[in-house]
Amino acid sequence: MASLRKKGKYYYARFYDSNRTPQRKEVALRITRKSAARKELNRLEEKWERGEYDPWREGAPKEHLNAAEAVEGFLDDKQGTVEDNTHDTYEQQLEAWVEETPPGLMLQDVMEEHLRPYLFQADTSRATKRKRYRHLRLFFNWAEKQDHLDYSPLSAIDQPKKQEKKPEYLTPSQVDTLLSTIDEHAENTEDAVGRSPDVQWIKDAIRIAVSTGLRRGELFNLRWSDVDLESRMLFVRNREGDNDGEEFTSKSGHEKAVPIRGDAEKVLNRRVDEGKRERTTYVLTNRSDETIEPNTLTQRFKFFVREADLDNQERLSVHSLRDTAATWLAMEGVQPRLIQEILGHSSGSVTEKYMHAHPELMGQAMEETFGS
Repeated sequence: MASLRKKGKYYYARFYDSNRTPQRKEVALRITRKSAARKELNRLEEKWERGEYDPWREGAPKEHLNAAEAVEGFLDDKQGTVEDNTHDTYEQQLEAWVEETPPGLMLQDVMEEHLRPYLFQADTSRATKRKRYRHLRLFFNWAEKQDHLDYSPLSAIDQPKKQEKKPEYLTPSQVDTLLSTIDEHAENTEDAVGRSPDVQWIKDAIRIAVSTGLRRGELFNLRWSDVDLESRMLFVRNREGDNDGEEFTSKSGHEKAVPIRGDAEKVLNRRVDEGKRERTTYVLTNRSDETIEPNTLTQRFKFFVREADLDNQERLSVHSLRDTAATWLAMEGVQPRLIQEILGHSSGSVTEKYMHAHPELMGQAMEETFGS
């Protein structure tokens, strides 16, 4: 007789035989989902009854599965434990790999040669290669934990490196053109009640982002309590959820202080003069003093970039405003270490891409050092 028992997140098979010592024996199944554990228990019971398995002498025997059966077991184990769209992605990625392997290939026989053609398929983007690698790693890690494998054949293959994108930024004249385009749109458009659309917050968001290098999340979570106009500094702070707002953690996880200068200082002072500081908690609000969803800026920014017909419009995004701040600082010859501190980069290597974007800086340095 056998039954299931759960300890922590894993299931165990409990066998009972009054003629054995001890009478009860537990075997770790290394399975987290009850339906999958029940299926494995039934398999072990049948082997026990046939005399092919003795739980008092050995643990759960390895089930010799082929690649397709193992993927099916993985998908069954993950069903209900992840979102449906995530499960669909698992299924699509792993079944595509199985189709590339020889029919009936046993999981224990999978080697590098069965992985590399799928991972590094010609005409496949680096992002897709990285995605395939991640899903295969998830699958093989699961197979090891379930004791279907002694080791992962993927361990001998390095993960494809992330493709470094060239920073996309706006020139000063492009920023002026973009802001003028927003004004022109407001002057020539009316809403349902005959008012010009509310675009001031969009212009303010652009000007603050370009002048501070704040990320989108940092910008929309900035509170007036984080702004010190006397010392001309603002502070990006991590917060737990409270009555005044939602939980927020910066991308790097670190808090930082950013000097307020130029357009950012002008915008913040104007908003204080308008009484925003007394009426609202958050710095960036619309004309009705309501908070704004970050995705609204993403959508409106893209709309106005196209309206302005900027040369690199399809490559520009809200993050380009942060890239703009870093690039302008680099073009002015600001030391990389200072740019790293201002932007809150996790490492100097992140900052270096802005220096590489401007080979004229190297020419300027050579000119100043060696002359013509």
